[in-house]
Amino acid sequence: FIISYKINDGQAIEQTITDTLPTETTRDYYFERTADFSDMETFTVTVKVSVGKESSEETGIVKHYAPITELPFTTDFYNNEGINDMWIPMGDNSWEYESMGSCYSSLKKGVENGLLSRCITFSTPFRVKVAYGGPQWYNTAFYIAYGRPGTDPASWKKVFSDSLITETREKEFLVNPDGEGEYDLLIVDTSTDDNASLKLYQLTVSAVYDYDQRITS
Repeated sequence: FIISYKINDGQAIEQTITDTLPTETTRDYYFERTADFSDMETFTVTVKVSVGKESSEETGIVKHYAPITELPFTTDFYNNEGINDMWIPMGDNSWEYESMGSCYSSLKKGVENGLLSRCITFSTPFRVKVAYGGPQWYNTAFYIAYGRPGTDPASWKKVFSDSLITETREKEFLVNPDGEGEYDLLIVDTSTDDNASLKLYQLTVSAVYDYDQRITS
């Protein structure tokens, strides 16, 4: 079958897929010829799949935000501030704000349903501080990874993980990026219990400098 994408009113970019796709299954594909979303604007993206004379087409919107260059920045998940401008769920209906619990909660698990950040420009090591939790009676697990935009999130480097989460926790960790440039952060619920759900309360990213010192126990 043939897959294609078109940006705004531009020319469609086609790619032939020779793999077999069983009925009622899905698969992620990455185009060999990638799109240019470098301009700071909103793009209309049309994706089409054709098999013989049959085809299916979907249209979505991609908005290019400027990379975050000033640190620190904080997302207050607990009061629903700054989420939409900073984070985007990778899967449909995979995250939601819980007003009763004052948190941002995962509804689906796996990297395809992860919570993806905007691009962040790093030139030095950076520190991440995150407050999170899970339901008391179910064991929640998750990880945080980072990687280059446009690459496969499943291959990104995991820099923090936690499991058996049944209460609110706050953790801080240091990351040495693989060179200067732009990166995304990704938060993935990996719980094996269907009733478990990751709860995010706050996340802060700050730069680490040569003179940065702190007392640790």
